[in-house]
Amino acid sequence: NFDFRNEAKYLDQLDSAMVSGAIIYPPPVSDCLRVLKSLQQRGVPFVLVDTEFDELSVDSVTTDSHAMGRDAMLYLLDRGHRRIGLVDLTADSSNYQQMRQGISDALGEYGLHFDELPRYVTDATDLNPQLPWANGERATLRLLGQHPDLTALVGMNEYLALGAQRAVQSTGRQVPDDVSVISISDLHLFAAMTPGLTALGQPNHEIGREAARRLLALLDGHAISPVQRHKLKPRLCERGSVETIRS
Repeated sequence: NFDFRNEAKYLDQLDSAMVSGAIIYPPPVSDCLRVLKSLQQRGVPFVLVDTEFDELSVDSVTTDSHAMGRDAMLYLLDRGHRRIGLVDLTADSSNYQQMRQGISDALGEYGLHFDELPRYVTDATDLNPQLPWANGERATLRLLGQHPDLTALVGMNEYLALGAQRAVQSTGRQVPDDVSVISISDLHLFAAMTPGLTALGQPNHEIGREAARRLLALLDGHAISPVQRHKLKPRLCERGSVETIRS
């Protein structure tokens, strides 16, 4: 129900008498560490997908978040954009920290700095199942109001990017003619939008398969090391939301 408290409640109820093990897609905030550590202490083997935490020594399967951030920003920079806004969120998991570092590294290749990036940070725990893009839309309207010269926007997840595109269009601007938008994470509906939203996609099928393999290895006692953190390569889904700026 888009409610992290419900997820924490279910994790608190899991024990070795109920399940042999679990594959868990946790929220990207360190508030969930308590329940994950408690589950670990109760001796339930589990594998995290998509999200990982340096403070938690457990197996995980994620996309290479540093590459996602770097590739998304370079995609814009290579196409001439320099006034780029970032629609961010308060996620503090390791993968989001790596994603921001990837963005920073890409900016550094062009002599730019992350701290100088126009950026609006939304609340990662403020979720809306009816309008999941609402925070991204509000954040983008504020960014465009404060920085009307922006030529591109990066959404740090799929719903923030969707909100960014909606916000740009609501102001009478055109995507990508006036403002380009790229998403770090993909949704199937992006391909059906007008224009289609360019995104760095995650290999979700491979993530699920590798997580299942790792969990089965843990349950069978065939795990080859105490902890494994698999990072899979992202894929670029080029559509129609990014314009090249001609000098």
